Amino acid sequence: MPYDAFARDAAGFVHRLETDDEVVAAFASRTDLLWVHVSAITPEDGAFLQHRLGFHPLAVEDCLSSQYHRPKVEEYGDTLFFALHGIDYERSGEQVETTELDLFVGETFVVSSTTTRLPWCDHLLAQAEHLLARDAGSLAYSIIDALVDSVLPIVERMDEVAESVEDEVLERPAPALLAHIMRLKRSVAMVQRVMIPQREIAVRAARGDYPVIDGDNRVFFRDVADHLVRIEDLVGSLRERSDYLVVTYHSALSLRQNESMRQLAVVASIFLPLTLLAGIYGMNFEHMPELGWEWGYFAVVGFMAVAILAGAVWLWRRAWLGWGRRSVTRVLSYTIDPLDTLDHMARGATARARMLESAWRPRPPFDPPEGGPDTR
Repeated sequence: MPYDAFARDAAGFVHRLETDDEVVAAFASRTDLLWVHVSAITPEDGAFLQHRLGFHPLAVEDCLSSQYHRPKVEEYGDTLFFALHGIDYERSGEQVETTELDLFVGETFVVSSTTTRLPWCDHLLAQAEHLLARDAGSLAYSIIDALVDSVLPIVERMDEVAESVEDEVLERPAPALLAHIMRLKRSVAMVQRVMIPQREIAVRAARGDYPVIDGDNRVFFRDVADHLVRIEDLVGSLRERSDYLVVTYHSALSLRQNESMRQLAVVASIFLPLTLLAGIYGMNFEHMPELGWEWGYFAVVGFMAVAILAGAVWLWRRAWLGWGRRSVTRVLSYTIDPLDTLDHMARGATARARMLESAWRPRPPFDPPEGGPDTR
């Protein structure tokens, strides 16, 4: 199966594992710290996780399913199973899309899997030697914190999109703009749907509800909970703003319709004198002075033409003349430059490493009991 696997041995050296047998041996030893990351998991990968590593079939089924799962934590013996959600940057264009990240966390191992490729996971894999310098709880925290950090750029982008839509609503409330507003509302609802449960998970981990997350790492999960609260506040503000945009759109559209009615009244007032002239000279009186004038017809028609031209120029200069439906051209997309995302993730990784190094207390090396390796 295509995966990335790293193990830190008892001597503290981190090395990459290339074969399934090496992964199984490191997993069974219970002395190494093992990290296996499966990107774009397949049924063959699921069979390996279930039959070779012994994970519960219900958890493996959740990993393989493409359906939406509410963020959750389940305990299977001495293994914690996390089902979390992040942003799928490859599919987020017209609308923000989320994707699932699953974690199996034990005392000496972390196995992560995704249904699609996530660029920030590649960034973490490049730092595997640094991330494996501590324990499984610290490694799980680093992955979850990176997942949370990856959400912030898209939330900031959503705020920029909302500002762009707001400008369009005030200047050009075209019918096509309503579709952008509804996509913004759906994007906000989708992000909010996954952020609130994940905050509860981080709070429970910080509180000590999960034995695998020991006291040294609980304080870091409080930091994750704080980040999620910040994102939740931002998304809540965006949700109120998107609701406001719908109201503003209908108000602006109503004002535009009133303006159109005023324009029609102005146009009618311009052509009313022409109608009056046509009505007068269309009467069948025998004695009308202009009827005997050689240039009378041309004078009246010329006056009508000048009046029409002057009215049309005036309407055009006021931008009241146009053809076709107005299009929306200035609304931004949710697509983010991958370099910007990686730069944000690099800053988050630097801050995370600095915090871990300042707060981490190294543990004594593991000594297996006499009579053979530990078989816990």
